Amino acid sequence: MEIESKHLVEKIPEEFLQCPQVEIEQGYLSEDPTLRIRRWDETYVFTIKNHVEVKAKEARVSEEYEIAISKDCFDKFKGQVKGNLIQKTRYKVPYEGYVIEVDVFHGKLDGLILAEVEFETLSDAKEFQTPDWFGENVSQKKEYTNVYLALNRK
Repeated sequence: MEIESKHLVEKIPEEFLQCPQVEIEQGYLSEDPTLRIRRWDETYVFTIKNHVEVKAKEARVSEEYEIAISKDCFDKFKGQVKGNLIQKTRYKVPYEGYVIEVDVFHGKLDGLILAEVEFETLSDAKEFQTPDWFGENVSQKKEYTNVYLALNRK
């Protein structure tokens, strides 16, 4: 089970640019259930993700299963993605016992920055004190899911 909180970010704080980062490329083969391929650096993964309806504005809950795939398999699926291939740089920012994943989007989504935090429980998500550089909580807004961004942003 994946429990995550997602927030808009206006500008990534400069000091985070020194944090560990990875280049990500991902595309979607299906929206419901979500079937995703992702490359980060030289790692390739096929993901099956199903949103779970939970009444919690602080976080979004999903069932998620990941399977390692080869570069060749990724490249074959890449030709079948629907919509746009998402490209982003992900910064991993340590914060009060958590890791905030800050995604800076490129290409057609240039200018969009989202921060995500994953939690063990919904109560952890509710108790989490967001840093002051976090913007609006968009955890429950479909238009900020990666699959929506890939399929609907032109």
